[in-house]
Amino acid sequence: GNIGIGFAIPSNLASKVKSDIITRGKVVRGWLGVNIRDITPEFAKMYDLKTDEGVLIREVVQDGPAEAAGVQAGDVVVALDGKKIRNVTELSTKVGSTEPDKTVKLEVLRDGKTKEIAVKLGEFPEDENLLAGGSSSRGGAQKVSSLGFEVKDLNDNLRRAYDFSSSDEGVVITSISESSIAARAGLQEGDLIVKINRDFVENLGDFQKVLDTLEPGDAVAFFLKRGDRKLVVDFIVPKV
Repeated sequence: GNIGIGFAIPSNLASKVKSDIITRGKVVRGWLGVNIRDITPEFAKMYDLKTDEGVLIREVVQDGPAEAAGVQAGDVVVALDGKKIRNVTELSTKVGSTEPDKTVKLEVLRDGKTKEIAVKLGEFPEDENLLAGGSSSRGGAQKVSSLGFEVKDLNDNLRRAYDFSSSDEGVVITSISESSIAARAGLQEGDLIVKINRDFVENLGDFQKVLDTLEPGDAVAFFLKRGDRKLVVDFIVPKV
């Protein structure tokens, strides 16, 4: 994922970089405050996209420009200021070459519908470790052997253990195999699963119902709450 959007400096930004260094003594880049990745054909199918072009918002940085504008994890960016966005490189380049405090217009797909969101860019921060998060340990669960983790209904004990509010609903990952596809994709113990693909998950029954529909080779996206963070982790269901 690319939390910074513009953390690398493409060659076509060389003149801006040179100008920034001369006038400001440092490189100044626009910043959205999101973690992103390219759309693959499998995920295009899962999200009902017509093509595999665009950029998936995997996470929105808390208190960042995108969050303030209403961008959500799971949104797919397809255009910026009316120009088509096909991949991470294009979005990174366009945002990174735009001045901080300038407002850009994102066109995103959310739940099958197109939305336009105006975002006032921030300045790319020197501290890139903005998404660090921890997890604590609790046990007991329902095993999901094919994906390599265990989940449990969110109860009062788990709310206290993982600092979730009384209004939160979903199932909590209480243990996960470090070698599993889920862990390698980014799921962690303590994550609250609130949605899988387009189906909301309030309890173990909902969770199992969605998993029963998945087959090896299918794309699956987990919409999570991790502390104060909301993010999406997706991967291809492995063959058993």
